[in-house]
Amino acid sequence: MVQKLFQALMTSPKVKVLDLRTSRLLETWDKASPAGHPRGFMASDPVIPVEPILEALECFEGSQCSLQTLDFGGNMMPSSSPICPLVTILLSPSLGLQRVSFRGCALTEAGLLSVAKELETNNCLEFLDLSHNVITKQVMQQLAKSLAKNTTLRKLKLEHCKIDLDMVECLAKSLPEMEGLHHLRMDGNEFTWEPLTETRESIGAIAIVEA
Repeated sequence: MVQKLFQALMTSPKVKVLDLRTSRLLETWDKASPAGHPRGFMASDPVIPVEPILEALECFEGSQCSLQTLDFGGNMMPSSSPICPLVTILLSPSLGLQRVSFRGCALTEAGLLSVAKELETNNCLEFLDLSHNVITKQVMQQLAKSLAKNTTLRKLKLEHCKIDLDMVECLAKSLPEMEGLHHLRMDGNEFTWEPLTETRESIGAIAIVEA
């Protein structure tokens, strides 16, 4: 069913938004949480079928698609799934998506690194939500590097990503080079603004920074 849906989308001249969000994401920690995920899931929580989506996208890679917004919010992407190839296609300039959300998708470090690396060459994405995924130091370093070269991304959401002070400072060093980013949202992370006087001065290039 999912494969047929994406196949239809690839040839549709009208559909611009595909919203697959789920509200099943729990607001409290759970001992049964998937490894590396900051939120709890019940055993019956939805898992996005990555393989059939990837197969459908590969068949139509390079085709003209009207889809502009894709939201996977709250759907798990298991570590055993081919997440990196999926990310490569979803964020490819040829597909042309403008808004993408992986909010609460339990992305692994490898998956998040793939997202971050694709931003380096992507020239169409304007909004990206990676909230409720665990951002590691390596992922933040790649994000900082890619965002310094990306000129189209306007809004980035990194809420509840376990971002600490060291990672904030890593991002801050690259902010003066970021030509496109205007809105950075980072509330719910593991740092406070009190010790960040110098870091605050480094983020003047961003129109709105929320934490």
